[in-house]
Amino acid sequence: MKKYKFTFLLVLILGIWFAGCGVSEKGTPLENQPPNTILSTAPDSGATVDHYVILRWAGTDPDGDIAGFRLLVDSAQITFTTNHDTMIGFVADTPSDTIEGPPVAHTFSVIAVDQQGAEDPDPPVSFFFVTNIAPTVAFASTGNPDSGAVIGHAFRITLTLEDVNRSPADSFSISLKDTLSWTPWSADSVFLFLHPDLLSDASLLPRGVNIIVNNDLMNGLLDGVVTLYARVKDAGNSVCLNYGTRVLDIRSGPSPTESYAPVMNPLVTSTYGNSDIYPDGSTYYQTSAETRIAVEASADAYRGEINAYRYQYGDSIWSGWIGDPSLSYGNLPVGAYPFKFMARDYAGALSDTLYDTIRIVQQSLTDSLIIVAETAQGTGDPFTHNLVVDSFYVRILNELNLKVREIKYGAASRQQSRSEITPYLSPYDLHNAGVILWHSDDVSLKHGLSDAISVRILREFLDRGGRLILSGQDLMNSFATTGNADSLAFELTGFAYQKLRVISGRRTTGRTAPASTGIIGVQDYPSVPTDTARIRGTANGAGNRLSGCWTFYTKEECLVIGLLNTNLPTNPVYMRPAAYLYNQSFRAAVIGVPLYFCVEDSVKAFLTKLNETIFEGLTSVP
Repeated sequence: MKKYKFTFLLVLILGIWFAGCGVSEKGTPLENQPPNTILSTAPDSGATVDHYVILRWAGTDPDGDIAGFRLLVDSAQITFTTNHDTMIGFVADTPSDTIEGPPVAHTFSVIAVDQQGAEDPDPPVSFFFVTNIAPTVAFASTGNPDSGAVIGHAFRITLTLEDVNRSPADSFSISLKDTLSWTPWSADSVFLFLHPDLLSDASLLPRGVNIIVNNDLMNGLLDGVVTLYARVKDAGNSVCLNYGTRVLDIRSGPSPTESYAPVMNPLVTSTYGNSDIYPDGSTYYQTSAETRIAVEASADAYRGEINAYRYQYGDSIWSGWIGDPSLSYGNLPVGAYPFKFMARDYAGALSDTLYDTIRIVQQSLTDSLIIVAETAQGTGDPFTHNLVVDSFYVRILNELNLKVREIKYGAASRQQSRSEITPYLSPYDLHNAGVILWHSDDVSLKHGLSDAISVRILREFLDRGGRLILSGQDLMNSFATTGNADSLAFELTGFAYQKLRVISGRRTTGRTAPASTGIIGVQDYPSVPTDTARIRGTANGAGNRLSGCWTFYTKEECLVIGLLNTNLPTNPVYMRPAAYLYNQSFRAAVIGVPLYFCVEDSVKAFLTKLNETIFEGLTSVP
């Protein structure tokens, strides 16, 4: 019985529950509520303020989010924005003869709009008056020709606005010769005069400037003195009371028979891979290296501007005019690549042609020897003339049947487009040689080897297995990092330590107390005594004693081949290493005594012995 009562009760409860879940009538959704607008910063009602007004606002929506705000000036919408503040220049004209105009009435209103498009039905409105002080036009302090300047037929004028009430410039206008033929008002403050033929390629014209063709409504630009007039209008539509003026002397050229034309910069900027190409345009070959070439021209002499460049490779036709004066080539093989460049200014005048050649070379280690014949000293007074020293070495090396070539370091560049006088060595100079002999017997080595380009090429030459012989007076001064005139030390990352394998050097006591009498040969090398006939006065020494000689403390892998002989055994540099040879991954011989001042036959015998090692393994060429 209890079981039946329980079942009946359960069925009754479930029936009541299911009956309660039925929906008898659908609900009605709430309507979208409009947003509210708050104008937090605005002029007081009826107030008179400056025409450039700061405004701030906000909005709330009781059932959603604000989508943005409509801004209205004088009941007309000027924009829809999501911002909450702005500055507006309200129109307030000034009479042509008055610095400050009368008050002008304006209204500003902002209306909040929600995500469903509903607007504030009762937005705030601010009613006020504004006044404006006329702005002043000025010529920018930079980028303009000075008053009275002599200029060509294409030039740039840049204007600015000066306004005591902080109103921004609305537009600018200029006129030539009178105050009647004004250009249209423009928001751009820069005016560029150019030749009409240049309008055919708009891609080569600058953006954000007013293009003034020099035969337009201004009646053209003829040679002579002209007055340029300028005016400005501010954001309140107020025009300056006084025009800006600038007197310009416009000419076609520096003389009746000459015309202004751009000038190409002879220095060509070029890189190959991660390295700068040498000043003569040469570089060592690298795999997968990009070659980049850039040129530059100037029209500054007549206040002109460069419009475009063009180039020609080899015997191909000239390229079209381009705005970027740079070229890029990927993975060029070994060879010579001749280029020509020209520039054009905005008057349509063309520059002369700039010639340049990129030479990508591969080092060939041949049995040719290059003498670096410096011309830094040259006069021979009070030192030995460099030409005399050069002929000394050439004579000896020719007698040894070596293939000898001289490079006049410091003479006119071999490629005039890159520099007028550029003292340097380059891969192109050295790529068919295996040995360099660089001497400073005329006291000039220290000038050449203080040049970073020269040190760079010597380092790269040795890295490729080249061989180097250095000899001369004061030859280590260029590499010193610490010390004084008579004692030097060399940093671990420097050329002297890494490539010459020298740790420190010590010189014979200064020129006033010369002490060296030559080299005492060791390791089967012959001795090299000084030649009294070649030692000239106190500049080089006295009697048979020679100044400016060096001894070395070298790395242990170097082979000492000569010791310094002096006039007194008590001299602190007596019998110290004065010549040594490094013969491993590359070969370098350093001789601390200027060989020109030694007995010629002994120098010949010394070099004969040295050349057995220096020239070993080089490829013989005819």
